Amino acid sequence: MIVTEPTLSGMHDLKRVAKLANFLKVPGMLCINKFDLNTDMSEQLIATAKEHQLTPVGKVPYDPAVTQAMVAGKSPVDFSESAATSAIRQVWQNVSNFLDSY
Repeated sequence: MIVTEPTLSGMHDLKRVAKLANFLKVPGMLCINKFDLNTDMSEQLIATAKEHQLTPVGKVPYDPAVTQAMVAGKSPVDFSESAATSAIRQVWQNVSNFLDSY
């Protein structure tokens, strides 16, 4: 799974890892972290992933609760319920479904 953020460097990294996954003939997935900070770039990332036969499995919004969890030394999903933790749980379910299909 490729986890990236909606930035130019994130796009560059996505393309590099996607090419590697295709070369190795391994299936790939995409998760966009902090997708809501640049929704246009997030959509471009999804389009690029599909062009490279990667399956988008979710988008996690920016959420200060994630930083608070890190400071507390806890996993975000164990720290509190928030938009990000709901998205993380959905990503996990999508990854599980993707893997079950193989």
